[in-house]
Amino acid sequence: MKILKKILTIELLILVFDIGWVLGINQGKKDNQDELTNTYIELDSEKEKSYQLELENKRLNTILDNYTIQERKSE
Repeated sequence: MKILKKILTIELLILVFDIGWVLGINQGKKDNQDELTNTYIELDSEKEKSYQLELENKRLNTILDNYTIQERKSE
């Protein structure tokens, strides 16, 4: 009877460790997915900032070009 209790205890411990291992893997996958999602959001944000700066740069270059043309006309 003592041997059967020891075997059942060992099997129960193995089961508990296996469940913990599986739960740990699932949590790790979820954390990785959350990190990837946050990274994509940050990249999209940086891309949007870059696009806005590019538009502003084009607008300022147009203003500068127009100013230079008018300055030349007035000479």
